[in-house]
Amino acid sequence: PDLGFFQRFIQNPTLLWVLKESTTLTTDSAIHIITLTGILLSILSLLLLPLAFRSNHYSISFITKIFLSTIYLSLYLCYLTLLYTAQKWLGFQWDILLLES
Repeated sequence: PDLGFFQRFIQNPTLLWVLKESTTLTTDSAIHIITLTGILLSILSLLLLPLAFRSNHYSISFITKIFLSTIYLSLYLCYLTLLYTAQKWLGFQWDILLLES
């Protein structure tokens, strides 16, 4: 039976479902884009971290913390995608422990 997007994502949680339905990228190109997105989001989070905890304005600190939370959720989804699509290379025990912590 034809499963909906949400059911497919629950069975196999990867961002490749989104990229497959919205673009004409190959799987290899999509994995490269997800990896580069993760790198850029990591750098952005490192740059925003001091602003979140050293700002004198409560509103800037609060908005930055919400933005950082969104970045960290996106990083988690990127890593989860790589874990499910590259199980042969990333299927070691320490990877699963990283996702659980």
